Amino acid sequence: MLLMLVLEIYVFIDPGGECWLGGAAHEEEVLFEISGQKTAQKTTRKQREILEFLKKHPDASREEIASNLSGISESGVKYNLKVLQTKGLLRRLGPDKGGHWEITK
Repeated sequence: MLLMLVLEIYVFIDPGGECWLGGAAHEEEVLFEISGQKTAQKTTRKQREILEFLKKHPDASREEIASNLSGISESGVKYNLKVLQTKGLLRRLGPDKGGHWEITK
């Protein structure tokens, strides 16, 4: 497993011109195998949790995913599903109701 340390730095400036700095650091696993080739794909811990949940429950709805994973809302699930689809790691087969998720890695 390959981990990458991600540092995020934020600068906040209020209307009066006063500045504050903030930041965060977290680790992300970055190695996935796609179509037989090893490709670095940056994914968050929540995205990996969603993929693991969908491996076991491919017909789950966004609401079901959010209610079974802690610390993520239904809108957060929607956003992360779209990111995973854009990265080519996930696709939706069939209609919104009655379809299922396929992990494509």
